[in-house]
Amino acid sequence: METTDRVRQILASRGLSLYRVSKRSAELFGRSSLYFIPQRLYHELATGALSPNLHQFAALSRISGYRLSDWLAVFGFRLDDIPKLQSLVPWRRTVLLDSSVYDLEQWIPWFAERSSEAPRAAIAPLGLFLKRALPVRAKELLGLNNKRFLYVKVGWNDVFAFPTLAPGSIARA
Repeated sequence: METTDRVRQILASRGLSLYRVSKRSAELFGRSSLYFIPQRLYHELATGALSPNLHQFAALSRISGYRLSDWLAVFGFRLDDIPKLQSLVPWRRTVLLDSSVYDLEQWIPWFAERSSEAPRAAIAPLGLFLKRALPVRAKELLGLNNKRFLYVKVGWNDVFAFPTLAPGSIARA
């Protein structure tokens, strides 16, 4: 389904037309504001002449009552991808990773414990302890534990954690 049709359906589900959204954005933010939603939005989306800016996503969220993260997802921006991207960056200093879950319905690749008779070292590759299992919905995983954790990626300049945590490692506290 085209983005234009999807936006039209989403607005219609709230009893809104693009005309009403545009008019409401002008009332709330002003026509010269970055938050203003133009009446030609469908045409500009169809021709590729425009992709809404972050301000317009916020305006669509406020006017429609849908979450900002949902509007971003309609246009291909998934907030749940941020931690994955953070974990790929080779940081100089240790950084706190975003552990928020925005889409509770998304499928998460999951793991099962690998059985082994042989003794294992206290610190070993995760692959010795776990194997792939069927994916699980994010909401099912969040329901397993009510504790909150912080996750960090150890920076390349933070060698004081070595050998327990090597630079580039991800740790949970």
